[in-house]
Amino acid sequence: LVEQSIEPRVVLRVDVQSGRATPIANGTSLAAASALQAALGASLHGGPPSLRVRLPHGKQAFLGLAHLNRLLGGKSALRIYYHVFYLFAARPPFELLAIGRPFMFPSEIAL
Repeated sequence: LVEQSIEPRVVLRVDVQSGRATPIANGTSLAAASALQAALGASLHGGPPSLRVRLPHGKQAFLGLAHLNRLLGGKSALRIYYHVFYLFAARPPFELLAIGRPFMFPSEIAL
């Protein structure tokens, strides 16, 4: 399975033999994710593979790390990345359950 889009939600099943990708879940939305994208003026993009996690009461979900980026103008444009953890259901339609606060990893680049 592949996450094509985090918000709006699009999950694809990929046939590795043919290379065909078929949507198996799409359109589910989380208001907090939409609001984050609107506030930063950027789209959420996937990152490393998500990890399956156990939740209380025997439930399971996936924990992902997404990023958003903004291009700062000027003579030499600089792309600034924000990261955010998100949780989504372990079964179709793989809806978003929660999203964390954006953060930045430290950088050696002087702004």
